[in-house]
Amino acid sequence: MYNIELPKFSVLRDGILVESLKNLRALGGRRRSYIKERTKQKEHLNSQIAHLDKLLKDNSIDENTYARYKKLLEMNYEQEREETRTKYGFTNSTTTNLVS
Repeated sequence: MYNIELPKFSVLRDGILVESLKNLRALGGRRRSYIKERTKQKEHLNSQIAHLDKLLKDNSIDENTYARYKKLLEMNYEQEREETRTKYGFTNSTTTNLVS
């Protein structure tokens, strides 16, 4: 009926190209690594903010210092988030500039 010629390296298994399956598995591995790294970053941010909260409660820093440090931590977190997205290839075609 139809004469479809596949590349020599492609093998069909249950109607799906084996190369496509390998690509999907690789993508899944990248996703798991990305999520694991993002989770560690979020936990680190939360622990640093908790430490700042403790310093504020103990009157070691004032509210203005607390707000500045917290803002710096959040900016650093956003920058790490973008770097991680780029590292694992989960970026949009347009990039955003975080520093203005």
